[in-house]
Amino acid sequence: MKDAHLQLANRWIRLNNIAPSLKNLFREYSGDHLLGYVYIDHTAGITLDIIKLFDIVNDEMIFQRSPLDDDIRAICRFSDFINAGEILILSDEMVASFNLNYPEKIISAYEQPHLEAFRTSEVFHPFRAEGFPDDIQMLLPSRGNLAAELIWARVEGYENEVLMCQLLNQPHQNFGISINNVIPASLQTYDNEQYVIAHLPIASTPSQSSKKWWKFW
Repeated sequence: MKDAHLQLANRWIRLNNIAPSLKNLFREYSGDHLLGYVYIDHTAGITLDIIKLFDIVNDEMIFQRSPLDDDIRAICRFSDFINAGEILILSDEMVASFNLNYPEKIISAYEQPHLEAFRTSEVFHPFRAEGFPDDIQMLLPSRGNLAAELIWARVEGYENEVLMCQLLNQPHQNFGISINNVIPASLQTYDNEQYVIAHLPIASTPSQSSKKWWKFW
């Protein structure tokens, strides 16, 4: 499911037979099915905005009061909804028939056009965090007495086959980088396997000043 965003992002869906685990998120409202819009939140991952709740009575959709009717925005993350019912992607005709319109200002707030090529690139799918298409597992290659180490990073840019990645956790070893630093990386072969390899800064030598000469922007 690491490429789920390709099927779901920026699309309207129908979720049938909502699981109790998801219904508990909006327990003040009734409805066994929902209509919602899926988008990618750069930091929180694949997200579903719940727009309408409904029941099926005698093969007819009966819409119920929904959080949006009370000016409440109800969202849930990938892990909350992906296994919480039968997901159907709505066609343009179905979207029109339900009179569904997602606010353009919300869509534009989450757009990341500079990451579109990265998000759609199949070569990076194996390294993505499930439900978080912009987060990848990156390898810090061995250097000196430091062993190779895997770390999570969030892709902030992609150009000319080079990723700009923000570290999401602190390396266990002293590679000269820290959590939240942004460093370049690229897809390479390491020990006969492919990894997203970090481009580590050049280590200082005893003859050099102890002050770091490199800086992350």
